[in-house]
Amino acid sequence: MTPSDTTQATAHPERDWWVMAGMAVAAASAALASFSGLRGIAEIAGWPNRLAWLLPLTIDAHAMTSARVWLAPSTHSPVAKRFARANALGAIAASIAGNAAYHAVGAGLLTVSWPIVVVVGAVPAAVLGLTAHLHALRSRIEPDSPSAARTPAGTEDRTRPSPGHGPGPVPARPPARRSS
Repeated sequence: MTPSDTTQATAHPERDWWVMAGMAVAAASAALASFSGLRGIAEIAGWPNRLAWLLPLTIDAHAMTSARVWLAPSTHSPVAKRFARANALGAIAASIAGNAAYHAVGAGLLTVSWPIVVVVGAVPAAVLGLTAHLHALRSRIEPDSPSAARTPAGTEDRTRPSPGHGPGPVPARPPARRSS
C-alpha cells in the first residue's frame, strides 16, 4: 500500500451498507410517523388542508440540512458548526414538540389557543431565516480556515466591503509587532 492509498483509506472510509440501510429505514419510518402529527397540528392551527403538509417538510428539511452542515467534514468554520448543531437539535425538538402537541390535543389534554397558532404559523419564516443564516455562515471564509491559509500574506483583496461597514475598501492591517 502506498502512502497515497493510506491517505485515501483514512480520508474516505468504506461505507457500511448495513448502517446505511438501517439509517434509511429509520429515516423513512420516522419521517412517515412524524409527518401525520406535524401535518395535523398545522391543520388544527388553521393551515389550509392543501398546505398543511409543508410544516413537516419544512421542519424535517431544516433538521436534515442543519445536521449535514454540522457533521460534514467540509464545514471548517467552528461558528457554522455550532450554529448548525443548535439548529439541528432545535429542529428535532420542534418536531417532537409539534407531534406531542398534536397528540395532546387529540387526547383532550391541550386546547388550541392563540400561542399554538402563532408558533405553528411562525415556523416557515423562522426556518427560512435560520437556513439562510446557516448558508451564509458555512459559505464565509474564516481567517483560520484552510482556504484562507492558502492566500499568501499581504495579497488579500482589499477592495471588498468590510462586513457591517458598507461599501469601501477594507483598511490594511499594520504588521504585528514582535516582542524581543
